[in-house]
Amino acid sequence: MSGQPLHAPPGSLRRWLPCLPIGLAVGLVEVAVVGSFAALIFAGDLAAYMGQAMGLALLAAAINIALISLLATLPGTLGGSQELPVTILAVVAASIAQQLSPAIAPQAAFLTVLAAIAITSLVTGLVLLLLGHFKLGRWVRYLPYPVVGGVLAGTGWLLCAGAITTMATVPGGPPLNLQHGLPLLQPELLARWLPGLLFAGILLWAHTRTRHVLLIPVMVVAGVLLFHALMSLGGHTVASLSADGWLLGPFGQGGLWRDWAWADLASVQWHAIAGQAFSLATIPVLSAVALLLNATALELASRRDVDLNRELQAAGVANLAAGLAGGLPGFQETSTSLMAQRMGAAHRLTGLVAALVCGLALWHGAALLSLIPDMVLGGLLLFLGLSLLLEWVWQGWTTLSRLDYAVLIVIVAVTATVGFLPGVAVGLLAAVLLFVVHCSRIEVVRQVLSGAVFHSRVTRSAAQRHLLAERGDATCILQLQGFLFFGTADRLLAHMRERLGDPALPTLRFVVLDFRRVSGIDSTAGLVFAKLHLLMQPRGLRLIVTEASPAVLCQFGQAGLHPGQDYQGFADLDRGLEWCEAQLLAPLPAAPAGDPAADAAADPAADPAADLSANAELALRALLAQLLADPVAADGLLPCLHRVALRPGQLLMRQGDVPDHLYLLAAGQLTAQRARPGREPLRLQTLRDAQVVGEVGFYLGQPRSADVVADVPSVVYSLSVETLRRIEQQQPELALALQRLVLRLLAGRANHLADALEAIQR
Repeated sequence: MSGQPLHAPPGSLRRWLPCLPIGLAVGLVEVAVVGSFAALIFAGDLAAYMGQAMGLALLAAAINIALISLLATLPGTLGGSQELPVTILAVVAASIAQQLSPAIAPQAAFLTVLAAIAITSLVTGLVLLLLGHFKLGRWVRYLPYPVVGGVLAGTGWLLCAGAITTMATVPGGPPLNLQHGLPLLQPELLARWLPGLLFAGILLWAHTRTRHVLLIPVMVVAGVLLFHALMSLGGHTVASLSADGWLLGPFGQGGLWRDWAWADLASVQWHAIAGQAFSLATIPVLSAVALLLNATALELASRRDVDLNRELQAAGVANLAAGLAGGLPGFQETSTSLMAQRMGAAHRLTGLVAALVCGLALWHGAALLSLIPDMVLGGLLLFLGLSLLLEWVWQGWTTLSRLDYAVLIVIVAVTATVGFLPGVAVGLLAAVLLFVVHCSRIEVVRQVLSGAVFHSRVTRSAAQRHLLAERGDATCILQLQGFLFFGTADRLLAHMRERLGDPALPTLRFVVLDFRRVSGIDSTAGLVFAKLHLLMQPRGLRLIVTEASPAVLCQFGQAGLHPGQDYQGFADLDRGLEWCEAQLLAPLPAAPAGDPAADAAADPAADPAADLSANAELALRALLAQLLADPVAADGLLPCLHRVALRPGQLLMRQGDVPDHLYLLAAGQLTAQRARPGREPLRLQTLRDAQVVGEVGFYLGQPRSADVVADVPSVVYSLSVETLRRIEQQQPELALALQRLVLRLLAGRANHLADALEAIQR
C-alpha cells in the first residue's frame, strides 16, 4: 500500500497536525450529509424509524471512509455515502412502503427497506471488487459522457424533489410530491420548505466562491442556531417543534442504535425486494461509473497517477463491509479528497479521523442531531441536487455538443415526469443511438487514390509508366477503414454514386476496395456492396476486392457476390493493382485473375519464355548497351558476368545473406519479399527485364534485406565483389559507368516512391 505509515517517527508529527482539523471537518460534513440522506430515504410511514436508520448509515459512513482512506491509491483520498445510490434507494424505499402498507406492520416495512439497502451495498461491493480484480475498470468508461451526465442530472432533480417533499410533509399528513403543484404553495407548507430552498441557494452561492472544507459545517451550525433563535423568539420550545415535525428528532430510547438480531430477518418481505430488483441493479453499475469519474477527476486535479482498478477494489471492500453492517453504499469523493490534499492533509490519518467523528456521532450524538431542523437537512439535499443540475444542465450547454446536450435533457425530462428507471432506460437507448450516430459520422473511406499516381510495386519501363500515367485514372482505389455497417457502408455507396455520376471525372474501368484496415462488416453492409455491384455492372466496371478477411468474404457471399464472377479478390492491394495495370497495358483480353505468369505475358515488355539460349551473348550485349547507354562499356563488362538460370519459385538471394554478388535481370520476373509469420510474404518490389538486383546491399556491404525469388523462368547475370574490385583498379571508366547505372535506377525508384507518397497525402 502506498502512502505514509500510520506509526510515523516523531519527525513527521508536523505533517500529521493538519489531519486532525481537516478530518474533523470532513467528519462533520459526512454526519450532516448522512442525516439528510436518512431523512430522504426514511420519510412518510418510515419516518418513525429514521433514528435507527441514521445509526446504520453513520456506521456505514465510518466504514466507508476508513477503508477507502486506507486502501486507495493516493493518501488523503476520502470516501463516504453518495447521492446517486441514495436517490435510487429513496425511490425504492417509497415503492416498498407503498406496496406493503397497510397490509403489514410498519416495522416489517422498515426492516424490508433495511434489507434492500444491505443487499444493494453487498452486491455493489462485490461488483466493484470483481471489476477491479479483473482489471475491467476501463470498460465501464464506455458509457457515453452525456448519458452519464443525464443520469446524474436526473439524480439532482430527484434530490431536489425529494428534499422539498420531505420538508413539506406534515407529521400525520398525506405524502406529497411535486406533482401536487399548488398544495405545496399553501402558507403552512410553504413555510416548511421555502427556508430550506433559501438555505440551499445561499450555500450554493457560497460554494461557488470558496471550496473550503469548513463551509458546509459552518453553514449547517449557523442554520441550526438561526432557526432555534427565531423559534425561541416566537415562543416555541424544542419539544413543541419536535412534536410538530420541524426537527430531525427525537429518536426515542436507545438513540441511534438498537440491538439487532437474526430474528429480525423473519419480518423481511423478500418478495417486495425482488420486485425492485431492476431498480437496485442499476446502483452497482452507476456507482462504478461515478466512482471512475471521481477517480479520474482526482487524478487530473492532483496530477498524480491513480490506479483505477485499485480504486474499484478499495470501494468494493468498503461496500462489502458496509453491507454487512446494513448501511448505505458509498465510494470515493472528489471534493473532500482534493481539499485534504490542498490543505496539507494528504494522509491516511485524515480519513481515520473523519471516520472517528462519524462513530462518535453514532454513539454520543443523538441529542445534538435531534436538534437539527428538517429545513436545514432538506436545504443540504437541495444544495446537492442543485449542484448536479448546475454542473450538467447549466454548464453542459457550453461544454457539450447540441446533440449530446439534447440527450441529457431528454433523460432529465423522462426522469422528472415518468421516473428514474424510465430515465435510465432512455439513457441506455440514447447510448446506443449516440454510438450509431457517431460511428456513422466516421469516414469509412480513409483514402481515395487514382491508378495514375499510385502504382503496384512492379518496376516497369519508362514507356509503360507513361501509359499508366495516361490510362491510370480508369482505376479508382478506395482504402476503407473501421467497422462497416449500414450507416458507414451507405456513405460509401453515396460516394460512388457521386463519383460515377460526375461527367467531369475520367471514365472508370476498375474500382478497387482495400479492406486491410476494416475490422468487420455486418449483413446490412454486405447488401450495400451488392447494390454497389448492381450500380457498376451496367457501366462495365470491374470490382476488385483486396485483403478482405474471411468474415468479410462470408458477408459478400451471403449478399450474393461471388469471387471471379462478381468481383476479383486478391491477397493485398499491391497484387490487385498489378492485375489492373496489366489489363490497362495489355491490348489482349483480360488475363485470369491472380496468375502472375499470365499477367507478365500481358505486359508487352515481358517475355518469360525467353531464356537467351540461342544467342546469349548478343542478347546480353544489347541489354548492357541499353542499361549503360555505352556499347563500348557493354563490351567491356560482358566477359565479367556469370549466367544463372532460375526456375519458378527458386530463390536468387535470401534475407540476411552476405551481399557478395550484383545481378542483372536479363529475362523473366523476380520479386523481392519479406516473410510474415502466418501470412503471405509482403511483396516489396517486382522486377522485370533490364533491371539491376541487389545493388544496395552490394555497394553498402549490408546483409540482404529481403528474399528474391523467381516468379517465372528467368535468367540473371551476376557480378562478384572480387570482379568489381578488379574492374575498379584496371578499368575505372567501366566501374564509373556501372555506378552511374545504379544511381539512375535508384533515382527512378525514389521518384516512384515520392509520387506514391504524394498521392497518399492528398
